[in-house]
Amino acid sequence: MNSRELYKCRVATGAIDYDTPNGEFKPFRMEIDYPSDEWDNAPMPYSIFFTETGNAVHGTHEQRSLGHAVSHGCVRLSLANAATLWALAKQQKMANTSIVVTGDIPDADPRTVALAPPKPLNATTQRPRAPSAQGLFFLFR
Repeated sequence: MNSRELYKCRVATGAIDYDTPNGEFKPFRMEIDYPSDEWDNAPMPYSIFFTETGNAVHGTHEQRSLGHAVSHGCVRLSLANAATLWALAKQQKMANTSIVVTGDIPDADPRTVALAPPKPLNATTQRPRAPSAQGLFFLFR
């Protein structure tokens, strides 16, 4: 299969102790306006769930969080990007959609991911436990 990048956007992923899983996933549920039962009815617009434990790709009203590891394990997008992605996944059908999440946190379980790139280190600075660059793809087959 030939694939190409259609969209590129900033995301927010899981903070330390709230890892976003790495891997390729099949979405199994889509909700256009979902309030999180687990997190005080936090809004999760344009949710695409990809793990049985509740991880989803969804929009956020907290635009400042994008580019940082701050979620409880979900992948957050801007509302506009989430709406675009949701419409594409709906059009292509979940059965034809794969969600691929990649990245790492230094010294963390290798199956986890976070977004914010590490701060530059000088020779006298110890390496902190900070998130590194990561990626999110959607594949439509």
